[in-house]
Amino acid sequence: MRIEGRGDETNREELHDGSGAVQLPSIWFSHRQQAAGSRDAVRRLRVFLGRRAHRGEMDVGMRQTHSASAGVHLLLALTLIACNSHLLVQANSWWSLAMNPIQRPEMYIIGAQPLCSQLTGLSQGQRKLCQLYQDHMVYIGEGAKTGIKECQYQFRQRRWNCSTVDNTSVFGRVMHIGSREAAFTYAISAAGVVNAVSRACKEGELSTCGCSRAARPRDLPRDWLWGGCGDNVNYGYRFAREFVDAREREKNYLKGSIDHARTLMNLQNNEAGRMAVYNLANVACKCHGVSGSCSLKTCWLQLADFRRVGEFLKEKYDSATAMRINRRGKLEQVNQRFNVPTAEDLVYIDPSPDYCLRNESTGSLGTHGRLCNKTSEGMDGCELMCCGRGYDQFKTYKHERCHCKFHWCCYVKCKRCTSLVDQFVCNFGGSLPPPSPPWSSDSERRQSGQNHPVRERGETPGDKLDGAELREEGECPAFILRHRVCNTDRSGTSDSTSDSQDTMSPCSSESECTRNGTTASRRTVHHEPDEKTEAEEERSSDEGFMGMTPLLQAHHAMEKMEEFVHKMWEGRWRVIPHDVLPDWLKDNDFLLHGHRPPMPSFRACFKSIFRIHTETGNIWTHLLGCLFFLCLGIVYMFRPNMSFVAPFQEKIVIGAFFLGAILCLSFSWLFHTVYCHSEGVSRIFSKLDYSGIAFLIMGSFVPWLYYSFYCSPQPCVVYLIVVCILGLAAITVSQCDFFATPQYRGVRAGVFVGLGLSGVVPTLHFVISEGFLRATTIGQMGWLFLMAALYITGACLYAARIPERFFPGKCDIWFHSHQLFHILVVAGAFVHFHGVSNLQELRYTVGAGCTADGAL
Repeated sequence: MRIEGRGDETNREELHDGSGAVQLPSIWFSHRQQAAGSRDAVRRLRVFLGRRAHRGEMDVGMRQTHSASAGVHLLLALTLIACNSHLLVQANSWWSLAMNPIQRPEMYIIGAQPLCSQLTGLSQGQRKLCQLYQDHMVYIGEGAKTGIKECQYQFRQRRWNCSTVDNTSVFGRVMHIGSREAAFTYAISAAGVVNAVSRACKEGELSTCGCSRAARPRDLPRDWLWGGCGDNVNYGYRFAREFVDAREREKNYLKGSIDHARTLMNLQNNEAGRMAVYNLANVACKCHGVSGSCSLKTCWLQLADFRRVGEFLKEKYDSATAMRINRRGKLEQVNQRFNVPTAEDLVYIDPSPDYCLRNESTGSLGTHGRLCNKTSEGMDGCELMCCGRGYDQFKTYKHERCHCKFHWCCYVKCKRCTSLVDQFVCNFGGSLPPPSPPWSSDSERRQSGQNHPVRERGETPGDKLDGAELREEGECPAFILRHRVCNTDRSGTSDSTSDSQDTMSPCSSESECTRNGTTASRRTVHHEPDEKTEAEEERSSDEGFMGMTPLLQAHHAMEKMEEFVHKMWEGRWRVIPHDVLPDWLKDNDFLLHGHRPPMPSFRACFKSIFRIHTETGNIWTHLLGCLFFLCLGIVYMFRPNMSFVAPFQEKIVIGAFFLGAILCLSFSWLFHTVYCHSEGVSRIFSKLDYSGIAFLIMGSFVPWLYYSFYCSPQPCVVYLIVVCILGLAAITVSQCDFFATPQYRGVRAGVFVGLGLSGVVPTLHFVISEGFLRATTIGQMGWLFLMAALYITGACLYAARIPERFFPGKCDIWFHSHQLFHILVVAGAFVHFHGVSNLQELRYTVGAGCTADGAL
């Protein structure tokens, strides 16, 4: 495992109070995540104490007073540091479990100090989980180690190559910046924990889980057996979510602050890493049969190779979305032209620092000493890897196996061949210590009183040249041919936190640039201290771009075109199982697969109606029903015979039904479309969905009461008033959050049941007054009873979760209870319309007059 590098040394600053020196680590004053108020208070305290240290002559009494005052300020400083102890916690990380081996719990002697108290980097919640699941901790460490190794592999040819440092922060200060690199690190670490825990369950290493119990895939052939011991991805996902996200959930930052934005960023990237492992898990099968005939296959769920997970997340890294915190305390895109990232995408809130040069404040280790490929035009090429500073060419010996032969039976025997190859190493950067003079021997260096500067290997995690030692710029080993390429300027300086790639460094001497009879070109960049106008800055930027080498120009142009690549990757999502849904999206426990993940925007929600998932049928059944009743209402209300008796009154009566049906179906399909956006949006549209049911019931009663009691206006008016009152009460109850609490569930159910049963009284009145036979034939009661049967059947299927209750996982996409309920509601509404239209036609045939013994 390549885990090397130099840690961020904590510089110390002295606060003088006249009586001595007090050393405080400067990390408290430069930490990016520190609260603004605390940072200002510390700065003012430092200035105040510094001024007191440089005051002029004072008498003895004043000195004593100032000394006591300085002691008070020192106490305040220590108190302030204690109050900001979350910085210490943030400096530690559970990633440190990968750095130190964890002994298994059963190896601890009874009565010894518990394992969890000895582990560093755990938050309070993670420590509690450690106490409950001690046997999991060794696999969390293995998962973190796997994630770090994969991170170093994926970025081995980048300027930042996932180097680690020798402290509990693991990656150093570079993780304090919310950059793309931090996003990838959080995602790959979370993915490593899912991978390790899932596999440990399969191997029987954990007491709380076993083999996977995933449902049989629908596309698996019937004659293949399902039930082999698979990797328990569901358990690994859930445990990794609880453990990894515990630190972020414990934080209580001010909503809308930069700390809150970083917390949301970390949670998003943790989820993206876990979803990568979950979605890439596949089905593995093994053949059984005589002589390999494969007459039978046994299949199980298997984790994908972690290299594939790393490559997938690397693609997400290249298409990561820049985000910012808004006033509502949520992350939003910096560039609104692109699709909002899904749960599988990586996000970042800060631009990446300059990884060309070493910078203690950002944690960049620089690229000095990194191996590069002279012939490559990619990021591993010397031109880009060395940031234009030039590189050293070495001759080194490479050992490899060769002349391999197969011997019966059965082994392969090879020889060891040694060849002399060229290696190229990046030069020093401008922010590194100046190179040492070319002393001819160690004795001369000691006589001059100079120490050899500590060699900074930059971000090279363990790259060593076989037998060839990396020397400083002034030294040339006798047996090594060295060719220095100098395309740098001598006076240029660089801001180590800049994103510019045109960073140049000086050559050590003129002779260095003229070796092998070649004089390298040099250019000088003048840095003016005076302020420039906007036009001058733009002109200088263009000149700097034109001054780059072609490779650097191409790289700069590619970075500017990055946002166009995002369009190819953003907006993609996959269906997820019920187990990983958030609680507010869990509605039916018998629908096991095919659910939509939480959507980041309304646009993504509406685009999802063209995808296959558990809500596809619910959306389209009522969307098509809404369009059907809208067209039917327009045609029916403006047909010629509607212009006869009381045309305006007739249109209001029949229009009430169409309005209720259209509102009900519209609110329904809108709710099923956007309820996965967020919990707040789901709650709002759920209220509209319930209100639509009340509108449908009220609109259905209006034409039936009007045409049934046409000759008895008084009962008609009374029944209409009662129905409207109950309907408005149902709408009020559905819209009011006060009645949404569990203790008022009976009130809600009672109001809607009362609204539905309010049609029983006028029906009995009509049957008694007209007689059963006459009411059935003339009053179209058969259609009314059929409508009631359809509505009641649909409601019963929905409430009982039939048929998915008896066939879990078989009706996830089509023909589950909610879809059947929707279909029966549309059918019941059409049956009701058919009965009302027949009753209207019958009234036209009888005439406007009323019989003496009946209502018609």
